[in-house]
Amino acid sequence: MEHRVTDIGSRRYRWVYQLRLFKNPVFFLLVFKIFFCIWLVISLFVLSLDLIEGCPPLKSLEGTLLFMLLMGLILLLLLIVSYLLYGIIMGGRYTILFEMDEKGIAHIQVPKEAKKVEKLGLATFLAGLLTGNPTVMGAGLLSAHKQASYTKFSAINKIRVNRKRQQIKIRSSGLFHNQVFTHPDDFDFVLDFIRSHSSDKKASE
Repeated sequence: MEHRVTDIGSRRYRWVYQLRLFKNPVFFLLVFKIFFCIWLVISLFVLSLDLIEGCPPLKSLEGTLLFMLLMGLILLLLLIVSYLLYGIIMGGRYTILFEMDEKGIAHIQVPKEAKKVEKLGLATFLAGLLTGNPTVMGAGLLSAHKQASYTKFSAINKIRVNRKRQQIKIRSSGLFHNQVFTHPDDFDFVLDFIRSHSSDKKASE
């Protein structure tokens, strides 16, 4: 199910996009970056503790490098397994409904996809509850209830484009990013519309 951009009146547009999870790696790369940051922070923290405790720098560095390697391999394995399970549960596809007007653009999970993500979120919450991990519990609750995101064009300060993946990344703050996907034939129209309504007139490709 994939629909082209449709004008629904009053300069409002709507379209549906199906992201193939095993062919388009954008979600995998996003999660990989998050895992990498976690891995890097933990490794630097351990190295700092060793140096504060007065361990010889070379010995501390060797121990930390080994820890970093093991931790990195574990996180990578968890990432691959989790993404494969996610992709299988989602049927290999993630369907997104986009709605765009003069003020901004909404990224909405279609009802069928929202139910799948809600189940995954609740499962994550229960796993966090059983293990006593509040971070996992919080992430599960957020994913179980977040079914839409909205970006105001006036708040956009950076646009990045990847035509090969049919992806437009829009950033409205240091922490908040949204990703817009569209059919190749509609790509330039959507990009020009977003660019003309935001402060970043030169989208980088």
